[in-house]
Order: sequence, then structure tokens, then C-alpha cells
Amino acid sequence: MPRPTNAEINLEAVAHNVRRVKARTGDDVRLLVAVKADGYGHGAVPVAQTALEHGAQYLGVATVEEGIELRRAGIRAPILAFGALGSDDVGALIKHHITPALTSLDFARTLDRQARKRKKRVKVHVNIDTGMGRVGFQTDEAVAAVTGISRMPNLLLEGLMTHFSTADEADHSFTELQHERFRKVIDGLHANAVRFPIVHAANSGAVHDHPASHFNMVRLGISLYGYRPSDDTVDVMELRPAMRLRSRIVYLKEAPAGATISYGKTFVTKRPTLVATIPIGYGDGYPRALSNRGRMHVHVGHDAGGVLCPVIGRVCMDQVMLDVTEVEGVKAGCEVTVYSTRRDDPNSVESVARMLGTIPHEITCGLTARVPYVYLPARRGKSEIRNPKPD
Repeated sequence: MPRPTNAEINLEAVAHNVRRVKARTGDDVRLLVAVKADGYGHGAVPVAQTALEHGAQYLGVATVEEGIELRRAGIRAPILAFGALGSDDVGALIKHHITPALTSLDFARTLDRQARKRKKRVKVHVNIDTGMGRVGFQTDEAVAAVTGISRMPNLLLEGLMTHFSTADEADHSFTELQHERFRKVIDGLHANAVRFPIVHAANSGAVHDHPASHFNMVRLGISLYGYRPSDDTVDVMELRPAMRLRSRIVYLKEAPAGATISYGKTFVTKRPTLVATIPIGYGDGYPRALSNRGRMHVHVGHDAGGVLCPVIGRVCMDQVMLDVTEVEGVKAGCEVTVYSTRRDDPNSVESVARMLGTIPHEITCGLTARVPYVYLPARRGKSEIRNPKPD
């Protein structure tokens, strides 16, 4: 039997978000969707397939291994590996037609040599560090370095990129500075007769708030899945969250006043309390920091909205307890919404992230491999369940 705890992924929401971004950026701007980290915890392959069917042209991953997973699923669209790669990655990325983002001359030379041995020309993007401080060519060395790369016969310059560090913040000044630095690099390359068919800088925050940085491709990350990168980001596209994490009540008990709940006795009942046990915990990616703070919706019968109930006691590895005293008709088997798709709910991914002082990305990526995924709408005529991968 399928586990009662699962992540319901609404692929129509993913399709909607792609269409909304395309409507904002226009047909002349390509769309790369980031499906790294198993599609931000939503399942890389189904998300990638859906996004490509509705207007995306490029896929983004962090590692060559993530790209190979997409290739083995039959996906033939261009795939860009964002991360800094090593010499051990070269053979696999050439074999599987994965495009690297170059961050050093040493790697570019290695790639050129290996491509020559295989009698291949490899498409590459070049990453310019305009202020992210993570990877990429520094702006003062970029023109000379990229001009040198342009002369490597087995590398084909396809894309020039940078990454914004504060595009989702209310203060736009540093993003504008990064944009200006990137423009100067582009101008310097043009002066050396080096041009790229694709130029891209905008991440999700910049797609929302910095249209001047869209160039001719944008990279959609967390907003593909329906979330704003931060509370400072204006949702101009009416995105739809794609994930609903759900479970069921597996045990009910009457606890008297003065009863202690879970590890450490951090919760003591003040009244006779009906306690429900839910089979989800930090072993599934439900944060232990939500102990005595989280809330979940409990649904009775066909009640779509549900009753919001507090988490009581510490979140365990495999279970969590709710106070369901106020839920009329509650019984074992009732469905529970752990993470809601309604943005204003206290248990939405954005609300949970806000409560924990983090970002939606960390919440959705935090789901572990033992949580099955149910994909909606049905593919091939029915819902599909992705069962956990064996160790």
C-alpha cells in the first residue's frame, strides 16, 4: 500500500507558472527552468517534461549527474550545468550532451583537449562573477579570459551569464550595479568581436522585479514551483504553488490534563485533549524546529478547507502529534494537509519558511527520499506515484 504521507505535485500549476513567465518576458526571451535538487524537491523529470511542453526551452542542473538523469528519462532539450565542474566530469558531459558553465581557464582547456580527442565541438556558457562571489570569472579578467576561450577550436560559445545575489530584495541598487558590470563585460567582448547567441542574468527575483536584466534568456528557479524568492518580491505573475504535502491520522487518544507529549516533556496538556498522531517527522523533512509551532489542516469527510490544528510536543523522526480536540467528527484515517498550497495559510511553504527564518527553497528541497510523490493532473490517464528510492 502507498504510504499515507506523500507530496502531491500539481503539474498544471507548474505549467501555469511557465505560461505566466512567458507572458511576462515575451516570445523573444528564452526560458531556462532550474530542475536541480530533484526539481527543488518536486521531482526533476516530471517537472522538466511539463515545463518543456508549455514553453520552456532549456533546463538547468547543478551537476552532471542531474543532467544524466534527465537524459536517461528521454529528455533531449539543452541542459546547462551551473556548478563548477572538474576534469572528472568532462567525459560524461560530452557523452550526454550537457552544456557546462565555464568558471576557469583550466577547465576550459581540459574540455577543449578532451573534445578534440573525441572529435567533438562542445557548446559552453561562460559565467561572469559580477558580485555573487561564488564561481565565475572576475570582471577585471573576464574580457581577456573569454576572448582566449573563444579561440579554443573545440569549444562553441553559446551563452554568457552572471548571477544576481540580491535580486529578491527591496533595495535594487546592488542588482543594478551587477547589471552594469555585466554590461561592461559584454561591451568589452563586443570590442574584441566576441559575441554570444544567448545572454542571461535574471533569476526568479529578477524575472519579477528587474525586466531590464532579462536579455534573451531568463532562468526560473523557485518561481517555477509557485513561490516568490522572498517577501520583498512582488508577485506580478500570480504564481500557483505546486506542492501539497499531506498525510493521515493514524492514531487517536484522549489525554487528561497534565499529560506530557513527546520527547523532553515540552508540551503539557492544560485540559483533556484529543491527540492525533501523524506519520511524518524530521526523517521525512518536516523540520524539528516546528515543534510546538507548526500547524496542519485536518479534514473530516469532504471538508476541503480543513480545521487548523497545532503541532504539540517535539517533532519526532517519524511522527508528529496534533491537538485535534476542536475538530468535530475527527477519526483515524482523516486526511491532514501538512503544507498547504494556499499562500496565506499558516502552513503554506512560504509561511513555514517565514516562521523558521529561511526560504521556500529549503523547505521543499528538504523532503527526503522516503516521501512518495503523487503527480496531478494524471499522466497517462491516472495519477502516478513515485515511490522512495532504495538505498
